[in-house]
Amino acid sequence: MKDAGIKVATYICPACEQQVGLRHRHAQRLLSDQTAACPKCGVDDLVAGESREALARHLGRMEEAVRKYSRIVMVTVPVILGALALHFFGKIPTTVFAVIFFTTLGVQVLGKPKRSLRAPLDIELERAR
Repeated sequence: MKDAGIKVATYICPACEQQVGLRHRHAQRLLSDQTAACPKCGVDDLVAGESREALARHLGRMEEAVRKYSRIVMVTVPVILGALALHFFGKIPTTVFAVIFFTTLGVQVLGKPKRSLRAPLDIELERAR
């Protein structure tokens, strides 16, 4: 089954020596002391080893940023839709709608997680013995 999640880390596979992206589900599997499979060469005994703490820290920061941004979206989208409905029925003028729309859009843009937080982390994986 193909994992279409967010790429949270990259590593160089010790078996095939190619750079591979690690998706969220596979990172969770590595953190729970299970092995992961390399999607390029198929070797299925990769473990996190010493990179476990860094991966757990990065995953925690990413999940917290997602929670924060989802709260921002859950507040701003109904505000935009309400303003759109009021404008459609003629209750507010175009300038008021524009101010509400661009203000809430700005809140969404400013609340978006930083690019450095969304960037994948480089980790080292090892073969299980």
